[in-house]
Amino acid sequence: MAEFINTVGAMGSGKTLEAMRMRYNLARRHFGVIACKSPVDTKAETRIETRFKGRIQEDIDFLLGPDDDAIERVHAVAASLHPQAPRLALICDESQFITPQQAAQFRELTDEYGVSVYSYGIETDFQRHFFPGSQRLRELADDTIWLPSVCDGYQLGECGNQARFNTRLINGIFTFVGEQTAIDEEGSAATERPLTTYRALCGACYHLAELS
Repeated sequence: MAEFINTVGAMGSGKTLEAMRMRYNLARRHFGVIACKSPVDTKAETRIETRFKGRIQEDIDFLLGPDDDAIERVHAVAASLHPQAPRLALICDESQFITPQQAAQFRELTDEYGVSVYSYGIETDFQRHFFPGSQRLRELADDTIWLPSVCDGYQLGECGNQARFNTRLINGIFTFVGEQTAIDEEGSAATERPLTTYRALCGACYHLAELS
């Protein structure tokens, strides 16, 4: 039986690493595995990337743009890469950027076509609002799994609670206004402070950041 599992966590909780692990295990069990992510995530271009032990990258099979039909894209890739596979699985990284309609298409892939779907992403933005795609994934998936991680601390390294929320910093200063999506940027030189960064915090540290 196919399944639709949604895995979420705060930034830095190892979601992409878990996606890579699942991809490997499914391939070992003779699934035709198809990997995608949203082009909104411009880091690593057409690859998925985890910061675990440096930077580990893997190629994906396609970018799922906001106007794409996920069912059509999966079938096209499957016909090209896995024509003889007895079972198919789709892995979607950075799933917070898919549309609610695409989340419904993931459900249809599982129910109508027997494709197991595994999505990985954050749920809420820096203002603690659901991303539209993340909310629909939670509503439609068979199960949503939370990956725990440790709070970075309002003052870095000074907290050990579980991280739940993502905060945005501009030039090192917490900000709570702006567009819902802003990809973190690294400085072009080793001594240059990043323009946009994020920090995963527990509820208490998030409150301290708001007060600041």
